[in-house]
Amino acid sequence: MSELQGYFCPFGSLDIRAICKIGDDLDMHEGELFEIIDDFRESIGSESWDNIDPVYCVLDYVLQEARNKVSEVT
Repeated sequence: MSELQGYFCPFGSLDIRAICKIGDDLDMHEGELFEIIDDFRESIGSESWDNIDPVYCVLDYVLQEARNKVSEVT
């Protein structure tokens, strides 16, 4: 059963909890988090969800948004 679940959601439960916590802290809903991860997957040319780190994707997005704000101010 866990192997079948892995096909639907290859991420570990701790990864999902971490991105949900980040999303809650930033008032982002689940659809936005999914889009961020899916956009990252597409940007690297991957058709698979294997080897995609959802926490990295979301944190990278957050940091890029911060960089964009700093650039606007400076």
